Amino acid sequence: VLLKRAMKSLALLGKFSFSLWMDKKIYGEEPKEEVKNQVDAKRAAQLKDVLISLGPTYVKLGQVLSSRQDLIPKAYVKELRELQDNVPPFDDELARRIIEKELGSNSADKARVVLNQGKPIASASLGQVYRANL
Repeated sequence: VLLKRAMKSLALLGKFSFSLWMDKKIYGEEPKEEVKNQVDAKRAAQLKDVLISLGPTYVKLGQVLSSRQDLIPKAYVKELRELQDNVPPFDDELARRIIEKELGSNSADKARVVLNQGKPIASASLGQVYRANL
């Protein structure tokens, strides 16, 4: 599992790094301000998607980076700030498996998860909230 996760991280972050490298090759070290802003906005959105796909730890990293305007360009700060309060929920089936694992199969059978139109009530970087009847 650890090796699989490391490979996924390496592949996604490697692809992102390659895109940054290609941008420098195509647009040069000092592109025009308008071009730089467009490229930064595109790459910031790409980075946010990569962090979300890599999971909660990387989402937390994105949240931390979003507060560091002294380290990253404005376009990245703007895009990564969305991770503060707009993290997409993870799969409901995964949530059900986690509930079964945490409560035990007997208790989980007794717990009936009531989904809000098939979605959690709320989601954040490290969890989601469901309404349940026990």
